[in-house]
Amino acid sequence: MILKALGPVWLRIEDAQGNAVMTQMLNTGDTYRVPNRDGLVALSRDGSRLAYLIDGQEKGVLGAPGKILVGEKLDLEQRVVGGMAAKLCQEAAITLAIGRQVRND
Repeated sequence: MILKALGPVWLRIEDAQGNAVMTQMLNTGDTYRVPNRDGLVALSRDGSRLAYLIDGQEKGVLGAPGKILVGEKLDLEQRVVGGMAAKLCQEAAITLAIGRQVRND
């Protein structure tokens, strides 16, 4: 997984014991490759400024605008499943909207 700064953002990655793996101020467009280790979490002042990429494709952001991240799990499997669920929900909403429009026409 890669984290990409969508705006200036402070980021800290910790391991399961609370040890710092990385602490850095990221500028717009900066990326950070998350080590493939269990138990890593992110701390940040604004989760909406951190997109996560899986296999080179942007899948979403780590939080809502202004959400302070404290111990946000960086579990690749969870992000993949969560991203797939969000995509399915979005597709279902579009399908429902199209169905309503067709019935109203």
